[in-house]
Amino acid sequence: MKIAVFVNDSYFSFLLSRPFLDRYHKHVALAVFSTRIQSSVARILQVYRKSSPSYFLYRSSVQAISIVVGALARKSVKAKVDQHEIPAIHLENVNSGIARILDYAPFDIGIAFNFDQIISEDIQRLCKHGVLNIHASKLPDDKGISPVLWAFARGDMEIWTTIYKMDGEIDTGPVVDQFRTLLQPGDTAFSLYRRVCTKAGTELLSIIEKMEKQDVDFQDQKPTGTERKWSWPDKQQRKMMRSNHRHYIKFSDILDL
Repeated sequence: MKIAVFVNDSYFSFLLSRPFLDRYHKHVALAVFSTRIQSSVARILQVYRKSSPSYFLYRSSVQAISIVVGALARKSVKAKVDQHEIPAIHLENVNSGIARILDYAPFDIGIAFNFDQIISEDIQRLCKHGVLNIHASKLPDDKGISPVLWAFARGDMEIWTTIYKMDGEIDTGPVVDQFRTLLQPGDTAFSLYRRVCTKAGTELLSIIEKMEKQDVDFQDQKPTGTERKWSWPDKQQRKMMRSNHRHYIKFSDILDL
């Protein structure tokens, strides 16, 4: 099996991809790293303008944590890719960089880990069995940006995760698996998403194993009448967080790394 990986590197992406890379690294022909936001001051400012100051501070904190644990503890996707000598390219625009991806294509399957760019159908077609994406909600509900933060803010006591195959739209492709993670007392957005990513990384392994045996059943998403498409966590999301007495991160979360 020949696999392409698409990733926006962070501590959470590391948790998602670690089980897969530990087991299937010999099958990964290419790792595509997104530099879309971190390479552009304009895009960073765009995120700031679209989101609440609290969320932007939290996002910046996660980025700082990712840099530190990546450098000191080698807990990053880049460290794993380097460890296993996987070919890698860094692209600000993945679709404009398709020629570089073609040098390693075709692939049997692609896997996206927190990838922050839309992967075109032209690139998806380079993967015989498509590109799998891991989305922290029960699709078709809660599409869009940071669904786990919106669900956490509104007071949900369980967070669903969907693993699905991408198509030409956003978060609309056929579903291969859905599972939930229950909140624990004292959970913050950080501690919760850490568990969500750890569980999703493990669940992904079983899906890849089934794909190797050609024993995977994809189900089309069915309308529920309650679909929502979220944008950047803004002042409304922050208001919901306060109303439900929920927090982004605590110092103890960092000590537990």
